[in-house]
Amino acid sequence: MGILRRIARSLQRGKELSGRLRALETLRLMSDERLVELGFSPEMIARGVDAWPWRLKSSPLPEHAHLTTGSRGAEPEIRTLPETSLGDPTIAGGEFPVHP
Repeated sequence: MGILRRIARSLQRGKELSGRLRALETLRLMSDERLVELGFSPEMIARGVDAWPWRLKSSPLPEHAHLTTGSRGAEPEIRTLPETSLGDPTIAGGEFPVHP
């Protein structure tokens, strides 16, 4: 059983590293000003994956970056959003069905 746990941990670490590399590639495309605006340290990003989490220590998240605490927090708003407000002329008007 111990070997299976080690394999699982190794796979998990591989996924995390892969995700960090993808994030790093995206962040490296941004200007230093944009990185600082988003709360990231350009110097830490230049150092690569080993400098994870790349965040500025004194910088809070920008106003527009705050996330909801629960995955169901926006659900009531989404359920009542009329299809016509999506701006797609191929969609008929009406409400999305509400499923409990």
